Amino acid sequence: MRKKRAGETVEKRLQRLQQESARRAVAIEKESPEQRQQRLQKKAQIDKASREKQSPGQRQQLLQKKAEKDKVNRENESPEQRQRRLQKKAEKDKVSRENESPEKRQQRIYKRAQQAKVY
Repeated sequence: MRKKRAGETVEKRLQRLQQESARRAVAIEKESPEQRQQRLQKKAQIDKASREKQSPGQRQQLLQKKAEKDKVNRENESPEQRQRRLQKKAEKDKVSRENESPEKRQQRIYKRAQQAKVY
């Protein structure tokens, strides 16, 4: 994990973190697709294990914080960034719709109809 560094000033800490970040970025650029896949799988496993250890309340809090952060980011994004985000989401949704089962499709259509009734 993290080492405690006695007597480390804020400036030194920031400098150290920037250097570590730059080192990680270079290592990530140099890694092969297989290494990248392994790194991402390992991270996914660690994230999954930490989620399983959380209480439902903690999980809910994290989701709310993430939703608030996403909302602020959406409010502050430029029109070009918004367009790219929506385009990316549309492509992702299109791919998922192509791969979904007929039952899932039916559920999605039903949910959309229910939402339309609410509004």
